[in-house]
Amino acid sequence: MILGRVGQMVYINTWMVNWGLMKTPLNSLVDLKAGTPTGLNRLLATGALDLAPVSSVAAAGQWNQWRVFDGFCIASRGEVGSVLLCSRVPVAELEGEDIAVTTESATSIRLLEILLREHWRVNARLVPGEGPARARLLIGDRALAAGFEDREVIYDLGAAWKALTGRGFVFGLWCVREAFAREHPDKTRALADLLRLSYEMGRMDRAALVKAASRKLGLPEPTISNYLDNLCYRLDDDLRSGLDLFLEYLGYPPRRLRFWHGEGEHHGLFQPARPDDRPGAAGAARKNHGAAESPAGDHGGHGPRRETERTGPSFSTALRL
Repeated sequence: MILGRVGQMVYINTWMVNWGLMKTPLNSLVDLKAGTPTGLNRLLATGALDLAPVSSVAAAGQWNQWRVFDGFCIASRGEVGSVLLCSRVPVAELEGEDIAVTTESATSIRLLEILLREHWRVNARLVPGEGPARARLLIGDRALAAGFEDREVIYDLGAAWKALTGRGFVFGLWCVREAFAREHPDKTRALADLLRLSYEMGRMDRAALVKAASRKLGLPEPTISNYLDNLCYRLDDDLRSGLDLFLEYLGYPPRRLRFWHGEGEHHGLFQPARPDDRPGAAGAARKNHGAAESPAGDHGGHGPRRETERTGPSFSTALRL
């Protein structure tokens, strides 16, 4: 029996949650479909999926049609590693310049808009596509595996948000269509149990997951492991606070989102997740606590530099997604 049509990101950032659905007989219980963040947004909005990880911006826009599912999210408490502004010059020198932005993620673009305006105070033009520009926004596996030019300055948007607000950032949320949850309450509760089980399998089989991701991206296993340490998958008060602030910047009313919690039922398979229930949580929290405070160090002018803070003039952009 198929419980539902479930979305899977094409990036490795959701592998920890979907590992059991990807690699075990659990996949016989769902129809798993892969896509980019914007692609999954469309599939859930059109009813082609019942449950999917979608962008935070899309979740807010579809608040009356979707419910955040059982507190699952894609978030970071500082440096994320896969949402990067890559610039040939320091960000303060991008005043009046074009920034090429990916069309695969609405949330990352809106976050960049906010950071340019509120954090770096730079007026730049965000141009969809990969045309010539002095800076580019990269996300997902491409950001992890990108080859950076000498002297290219790399700004991690998760770390920049932390420096601006002191809060974590929620890039995406698992959402279920409200109509599906209402019409199929038993299947929806079973999907919640299934997703928790799949997530636990990912946590327990982390070594195999890291190896598989390393082979897929051609990156060293320690690089993959460190990246996974940056990610959070369970929404807690700190991350909810950062999410609410992000949506406030976008002009949404407070507490815009609605949540599905299974009417308190957990079927006895697992207890609800701890607030910071993710692999490497303690070490990553210590690392990220300082990561947003200062640049990653002086490279002596050689190789890419990672920075999180610059200042400059005011921001405006013609792009509105």
